Amino acid sequence: MRSSNLEYNEKLDHLRLLAFLMVLVYHTYHPVFNWLTKPGGLLSYTDPVNTLSVFVVDGHTGVALFLTLSGFLFARICRKGSFSTKNFYLNRILRIYPLFVFVLLLSIVWGEAANPWPSLFYSLLTLQNMPEALHVELNAHLWTLSCELQFYLLFPILLWLFRCKHGLSLLLLFMGIDVLALSTVWLQDGQVMSLAYGTTWGRINQCIVGMILGFTLDKFESRLRNPLYLLLSVATLSGLLQIGHSCGGTVFGHTQPIWIVYPTLEAIAWSGVIATYVSCSAQFPRGLSRVLAAGGALSYSLYVWHFYFCVILYRTSVPLLLNKSHGLTWLTPLQDWLLAHPFFTAIAFALLVVFPVTLIISIITYNLVEVPFFSLRQRYVFENEQAKKVAVNWTQSILIAISTFKKNITHCSKVAAIAGALILLILACGETVCIAQGKKLDAFTQPDERLGSIYIPGRKIEWSDNEYSTGVLSSAGLRDVEHRTEKPAGVKRILLLGDSMVEGLQIPLSQIVARRLQEEFDAEFDKRIEVINGGHIEYSLGQTVRLYDRLSRDYKPDEVFLVLDNFAVETNCRNCADYSGDSRPYFFVKNNILFEDNMLLPARSYCDCWRFLLQHSRLANWLVNEDLRLQRTSYAYRTVKKECQIAWRGVSATRIAYPNPDRREVRDALLSFLNRVARMQGTKLTVFTMFQPCLDPARKDFEEVKAQSKREFYDVVSLNDALTKAGSKCFSSCGMTQQGHAVVAQTMYDSFVRKNTAIAGNHLKQPEMVE
Repeated sequence: MRSSNLEYNEKLDHLRLLAFLMVLVYHTYHPVFNWLTKPGGLLSYTDPVNTLSVFVVDGHTGVALFLTLSGFLFARICRKGSFSTKNFYLNRILRIYPLFVFVLLLSIVWGEAANPWPSLFYSLLTLQNMPEALHVELNAHLWTLSCELQFYLLFPILLWLFRCKHGLSLLLLFMGIDVLALSTVWLQDGQVMSLAYGTTWGRINQCIVGMILGFTLDKFESRLRNPLYLLLSVATLSGLLQIGHSCGGTVFGHTQPIWIVYPTLEAIAWSGVIATYVSCSAQFPRGLSRVLAAGGALSYSLYVWHFYFCVILYRTSVPLLLNKSHGLTWLTPLQDWLLAHPFFTAIAFALLVVFPVTLIISIITYNLVEVPFFSLRQRYVFENEQAKKVAVNWTQSILIAISTFKKNITHCSKVAAIAGALILLILACGETVCIAQGKKLDAFTQPDERLGSIYIPGRKIEWSDNEYSTGVLSSAGLRDVEHRTEKPAGVKRILLLGDSMVEGLQIPLSQIVARRLQEEFDAEFDKRIEVINGGHIEYSLGQTVRLYDRLSRDYKPDEVFLVLDNFAVETNCRNCADYSGDSRPYFFVKNNILFEDNMLLPARSYCDCWRFLLQHSRLANWLVNEDLRLQRTSYAYRTVKKECQIAWRGVSATRIAYPNPDRREVRDALLSFLNRVARMQGTKLTVFTMFQPCLDPARKDFEEVKAQSKREFYDVVSLNDALTKAGSKCFSSCGMTQQGHAVVAQTMYDSFVRKNTAIAGNHLKQPEMVE
């Protein structure tokens, strides 16, 4: 970072980049390594390390380098001339606060913190390292900024001490008092690591050591030009880190007295590296040096953003690395090698996955959030007191800042316009190709902000997986024939609910459960019973309950037949093992009350956009159909999408106020809710269970649902016996065959007749004469 108060030195930016990379790798290494090796928590932290790996395992030492560099740089700037405290504070605010405040506000907008405004006040008062400050996933690592800001507040005092007579001795005395205070805390509490590691009380000596180096380096800089001194200083630092590591480090070393002096020793070791590197005669090639310096100039933005991407990217990527059931034989040897070398895998993940994403965001925020404030900074070191008294032209500075901001906005707008034009061109080419190849507007599902996904009313369906079917969805968006909204007089309505087992997308419409059941009723009861099919592919029980809210208002059914299978039970909770191509509502029970977790449902604007595209764009229809086809035909695609979907649940809505819910508890609560709503509407609920024996060998689900039905007065009928008797011909790889639908329809009919003998005899069918 260039300063108007000191001649620019690229090597200082090299060290800034080194400090950031150590912290980046440290924050990524431990969770990735432990996930890959499963050693139990952070126990891998105490594994023996060699000279180089200690800079990874204990990469938190990058914070010490940052603080020591800060003290060194300000001392170099202020060692001579008249110092302006006001301008110094102004520059520090303009350098740190724009991005800091931006991230804090973004953390609040993200919706992760409850009652965040008092916490925000603490953070803005440089108290981010206090428990009362705003701590969410986006800014959990920014406690170090408070240490830095609090050092800035003390710097004018420390500078004044140094400029006093025996100034160096006074700074050493200040350091001694700090060590004595830490010793007192250790004697009283038996541990001091939390103070020494995470507060300015423990870290201030690192800044002072850097200051002492900055004030005195001129006296011996010429003697440190030999690169061997740099190697010796790195070896000394490595040895110190290994000593700290052997004492338990930051994980198991809380009670170790080494933490009384460890931050100070760490700063002394780093000051040796700084002195020898800045003085070293060896140089990087010019091009490489400039690239490293550019990274160092971005180090503040990089540091602010990296932790968030460490967290979300390792949650998403590591499960994919562990998963070998993708069917890609060429990829398995690479996975085996990465899993066999978790140390190198964790480092590669930090540098090749997290760093590029962080770099892109950092470049954007550096130019749009940080750079416009640079021109407002003022000199704070002057040749003499007379020069210090010269008035600052604030008007000119503000105009320059505005001009800089406008230039950045203009530049970003041009880049965005070019990128947008290229994207539109690509989309237009794709649309043209789809039209030329005769692609149709035939996607039949669309996103929904309440249910996750619904059918497109009136859309034609062609299905050729396992069996072939073709047809048109009803105007109500159901896989069924048209039904009048107003119920005809004297007609009893039955609404069928469930997932693809009821919907029957893979077989002709005339052969699905609802149509077969309608035929049975028409033959026996002279069209006095109307059957409506409300089944939907891959719907959970929770989605089915929400769909009933819509359909019951329109059709006012007298009975509801719910087909309940393992998939519908397993996919109600966010921690479920399965997935759907679309988002869906999830549910949980807290204090015996059913709650809906709708954080992962698509936004209304997103749904409106996709509905428009699905109505008019052949390319959008092709993409949706291709996604569905690959899910059905490609095991590798299905596996990768499943892992990404599970990871996305944990990334996009992590702040939940409930533990992982029990699926059976949620199942019972949903059934109870559905039955209660149906009874209030005068509707009778019957649950037809289809629990696969391989997933429920003890028939526990069926017995629990049956027990609940007796308490809450709804009926339960098992479909398993009839389907088992009919044999495997009832099922295909993606649902039931025509024979399976016939068996289910017959079972439903028999159950209805048994339960409604009196009704059937007195109302729906004329009784026979008895002689």
